[in-house]
Amino acid sequence: MNKSVIAMAALVLSTGGAVADVKISGFGRTGLFYYENGHRTGGGNSTQVSSRLRFIVNATTITDSGVKFGARFRWQWDQGDAAMSSGSPPSIYAAFDHVTVYVGNVPTAFDSANLLKASQMGIYDRSEGGDPLGDFFSFENKSYRGRVNRVGLAVEYEAGSLVARASFVNPDQTGNNEDGIGFEEELGASLDYAWDNGLSLSTAAVFNGSGYKDNDQYFVGAQFAVNDNARVGMNFINNGSITESDDLGQTLVLYGNLAWKSVSFDAYVANNDGDWSGKTTDQAYGIGVNYDLGGARLAASLQRDYSELLSIDTGVRFSF
Repeated sequence: MNKSVIAMAALVLSTGGAVADVKISGFGRTGLFYYENGHRTGGGNSTQVSSRLRFIVNATTITDSGVKFGARFRWQWDQGDAAMSSGSPPSIYAAFDHVTVYVGNVPTAFDSANLLKASQMGIYDRSEGGDPLGDFFSFENKSYRGRVNRVGLAVEYEAGSLVARASFVNPDQTGNNEDGIGFEEELGASLDYAWDNGLSLSTAAVFNGSGYKDNDQYFVGAQFAVNDNARVGMNFINNGSITESDDLGQTLVLYGNLAWKSVSFDAYVANNDGDWSGKTTDQAYGIGVNYDLGGARLAASLQRDYSELLSIDTGVRFSF
């Protein structure tokens, strides 16, 4: 993080009345990652140390009329980055009553669906079989990757156990790339609801995902809390397609987790019927374990993906 950014943060935090509330939070994680046959490194080492450090800066103020204005951005470093040299594009938002409106680097509706990534496990929070395979916009952690004129708009309505979202992302608001591949406007929507009996439902859709024309994706998921220590769930994802040669198909994943004192266990089994490069089987699965240290956790997982390759991760993650 460069010295000018640190100086600016110190000034903001010391001005008192100039900013109503500035908070810095985030997490760090580090561990070992194994991918069979060195697939992750292009045939090199199969095992690597992999780490991430993320700072989340959130600044808010509340007007006399009760409207909350805020801005949020991140600094993130991943293993392989030269340095933590710049932050993400910001998201600016306003909230009043049950409604929040975001502009800029927005949390998109599809990516924010509550159960979309519920089968993730391990220290790196991944699901080789259950995560969505398609491309879609999300809150960018570092940069817009060349699309500097990208802009998003998102609306979130929350009332009790109901959360409804809609989002719009224009990859280039200048209009200079309207005919370019990957510059279509993305539209998304999602809806989450939880009942008192332990049942939760989540559904979402995105059109022209990640700016690619007709890359439409759909998701529906359900989860049931058997008790305070056990949950089971099922997700269905239509993954869309960017090119005609790669049909990412439909994924069905069953997952569950069980907690006992400071230890919890995760498992999933998934099926994908697509026909895409590198896929050799329709089945993928994973098992994981976590140990709660109180403010940190030890975790590990063993997973087999749709290329019939095994991956193992183990490490520690802490939040601040």
